[in-house]
Amino acid sequence: MFQSGHTSIFGIQFYVLGLVWFPLLFVIGLVTTRGGKISLNGEILLPLLMIGNIFTVYLWYLELVVIGIICPLCLSLYIVNYALTVLVAVSLLQETPE
Repeated sequence: MFQSGHTSIFGIQFYVLGLVWFPLLFVIGLVTTRGGKISLNGEILLPLLMIGNIFTVYLWYLELVVIGIICPLCLSLYIVNYALTVLVAVSLLQETPE
């Protein structure tokens, strides 16, 4: 994918988006964690993670349809985003109303 010519959107390289996106989600996760507990504030993180998941649909399209190869590095980051989404969704479902 790196040499395909399909490595940017709106003039911004995908790796730059990832370098901003994942640390941003990490910081938001740290800030929204309640009292150092493991539970995450799903109301904030889940919509952001879903934006990332929607973006990966576009990346899957590029890889499978346009380029015809799967990037192992990209695939690993998709899995990280999907796993984070599942963790936050489960955390949100397990929260009890206050």
